[in-house]
Amino acid sequence: MPSRSGGPCQAPDDDNEDGICGFEGVCSTWYGKAGHQFCSSHRAAWTRWRKEGDTDADVEQPSYLTSMEDLLGTRFCEPSKMDAPARYNDIDKTELEFCVQGTFTVEGYVKGATDTRWQSLQQLSESCSRENFEELTKSYIKELQATFKRSAKRFKTAAQLARE
Repeated sequence: MPSRSGGPCQAPDDDNEDGICGFEGVCSTWYGKAGHQFCSSHRAAWTRWRKEGDTDADVEQPSYLTSMEDLLGTRFCEPSKMDAPARYNDIDKTELEFCVQGTFTVEGYVKGATDTRWQSLQQLSESCSRENFEELTKSYIKELQATFKRSAKRFKTAAQLARE
């Protein structure tokens, strides 16, 4: 394993007057990013730090949709977050979510940022007018139908399947 220089190690150390390990030498493995590095002998401290989170990092604050620009998709579920029984049984199709591209603003800030997120109908109804929603869904359905027609040409016809 290659060795590289790094440091100073940010792990807590009661033996050092600064309260941190401070190791800056060559080590086979350094964990973390510059400014918050941990030497290989303090991997457990690095793991704890990652679980607790960096206090200097930006804390993700709740944001709300202020301007809906495009509707990109819909879903009833997120398969990667489902447990096995939920995936293998019928899906409850009552909570439709929409993949929306738009401007999302954090509470207390004036300027928003363009982002793409999954939004429930409840979340959309709080920030989008009925006319805007109907216009975007019509456009989305039209594009979806065109995509299905193009994709259907890749399939074999029933007659071609019967011949094979």
